[in-house]
Amino acid sequence: MTAVLERDVDASITGRYVIRGDATRSSETFNTSTARVIPFQFRGQPSTRRLGEQTKNPESETASDGYTTESRTKKIPKSVQEIIDGTMEVLEYAKLLDGWDGEGSLAPSKNVIIQSSMFRVLLPLAVSPPDSAPNDDGSISWYWQTPKGMGSATIKASGRLTYFIRTKNGEIKDDVPFLGDSLPNELIEMTKYL
Repeated sequence: MTAVLERDVDASITGRYVIRGDATRSSETFNTSTARVIPFQFRGQPSTRRLGEQTKNPESETASDGYTTESRTKKIPKSVQEIIDGTMEVLEYAKLLDGWDGEGSLAPSKNVIIQSSMFRVLLPLAVSPPDSAPNDDGSISWYWQTPKGMGSATIKASGRLTYFIRTKNGEIKDDVPFLGDSLPNELIEMTKYL
């Protein structure tokens, strides 16, 4: 008899390992009815399964719309949901092709889309959520229009961030290199007033 420790197909999620046993040397087939499993605690609950069995966690079954029931039952703070929504909107711009806004218009590159997504993630949670829009030069802009002020930030294909914000506390504008890893401090501070 040969026993093989094998990482379960969904081990990246559950961490389960399965021991396959009762292999015959001639055919190297496995008898799944006698396969043994290593007990494993997942989220504090004992969990075992036999090779070939489907694992089912009723708390996290995936519905037809792709969301798990577990994620639906947990409340996501509104500010975090706004970041997710804004980022998802920017990711949709990857579907644009050159010419999307008429002859000569450029679709945003993958790099611009990634940097624009990072821009939204890097904004403080307390900041009023900006809207986004692709531009015909391949850049993506984030903009605010609130009773407190207005502003825009554009991520360009050249790897630069151009921004302008006007509030009752003042006005700032600049054009700086942007790698998607941090935002200028003055930009962060001024967006808090929007």
